[in-house]
Amino acid sequence: MTEEGLLKTKIRKYLTQKNVYWASIQGGPGSKPGDPDMVVCKDGRFIALEMKAKSGRQSPIQMKREQEIKESGGEYYLIRRLDEVKEIIEGENVVESE
Repeated sequence: MTEEGLLKTKIRKYLTQKNVYWASIQGGPGSKPGDPDMVVCKDGRFIALEMKAKSGRQSPIQMKREQEIKESGGEYYLIRRLDEVKEIIEGENVVESE
């Protein structure tokens, strides 16, 4: 599994354990190019997550989607580590132990 794939798996497991609603967005019919990898709903917040490996970069269309989501009042995060998601969800500085 790729570094990004492992990160996605850790994040899905964490959100499920925390009883937080999440949905993965798969490319293909019904999705738009550049859509985030995952959307989360927590305490009325719309949170878009784009997961990247440490050296991964957003494409121009992903940057456009980020702007659209933020302009619509949603939150958008580029995620490289599980502890970043924990901080977003739990609202505090959380250090991941691996």
